Amino acid sequence: MVEESHTEIRLLVAESFELVRIGLRSLFENHHSIRLVAEANSIEDLFKLAAQHKPDIVLMDLQLSGGNYAEHITKLLHACPQKARCWPFLTRIANKRT
Repeated sequence: MVEESHTEIRLLVAESFELVRIGLRSLFENHHSIRLVAEANSIEDLFKLAAQHKPDIVLMDLQLSGGNYAEHITKLLHACPQKARCWPFLTRIANKRT
């Protein structure tokens, strides 16, 4: 017999493009085990919201960090130290010029 887990994953999305945030919000709004707890559109908001909401997972747009990826990921992990599962995931949208 497999026991069903009722653990809810708390997700924070940090994305510079509103359309991407809307799509991710739509994807997770009715998900039974993932709850979108906050959305950030700047690196400053990301740190504030991570400290406030203590997410389990952070989806972070690479463009928010301005090239300081390691520094910002370290700061992000310190923003939610009691959460051993605070994992940042980096996202990137290719910017192709035609």
